[in-house]
Amino acid sequence: MPDRFSIENQIERDERAMERIAVAFEHIAAVAQAWYNRTYPVRSEASDATVTHIPTPEDALKEDQGATGEPLDDWLTDVIGPREQKLVEGELAKGSVERDPTKS
Repeated sequence: MPDRFSIENQIERDERAMERIAVAFEHIAAVAQAWYNRTYPVRSEASDATVTHIPTPEDALKEDQGATGEPLDDWLTDVIGPREQKLVEGELAKGSVERDPTKS
């Protein structure tokens, strides 16, 4: 009959105890992982900012009058007639106005 205090018995008891400890650590790790995932969720990719503008009465009036929102210089570039072109060239020659460096 093997002695319960024999080296072989002690080794077997230690092995079983280590296995129980390992299983307990696995359960602790699973609980800790669940807590971490709940506390610190994975962040999603940031989406583009949505800029909203609530129209004011002034905006509504401009829209009713046909405003397009484009700069006046862009609007006048293709519309200017020959008399207006001469006037602009005359003002540029007198030096009372400066040519826009962004326009050619």
